Amino acid sequence: MNTAVVEGYELPVGTRVYIAQTATHYLEDIFQDPFTFDIDPCLPPSTEHRGPGYAPYELGTHTCLGSRWMELQLPVNVLMVAYYFTLEVSPTDFEFRFSPLPSLKLSNRVNFRISERWRDLAV
Repeated sequence: MNTAVVEGYELPVGTRVYIAQTATHYLEDIFQDPFTFDIDPCLPPSTEHRGPGYAPYELGTHTCLGSRWMELQLPVNVLMVAYYFTLEVSPTDFEFRFSPLPSLKLSNRVNFRISERWRDLAV
């Protein structure tokens, strides 16, 4: 509707703006070591993950309706796979990289294969 100035950048009317809501997850001034998986900052009494830098489902009044369901379902799925299977990554020298842009798929250059079944699947 109007030209706006954000952090010193002028955004003329009609400018398309892409908001990478997960980009802050990789800022070292918000998270101590953003490129290393470490669950400790999410465990009590730490509140590092509750600051404005962590916003996987947006912030404020306009949040994803499925955010609470996803927060419950995702760990359950990961634990189920880890409980029943050992996975191999192919190619073995594949280098995982972080991206601030959300995506539902990992990469066309990497595959996962079940190399061992630890337990029989419950039916």
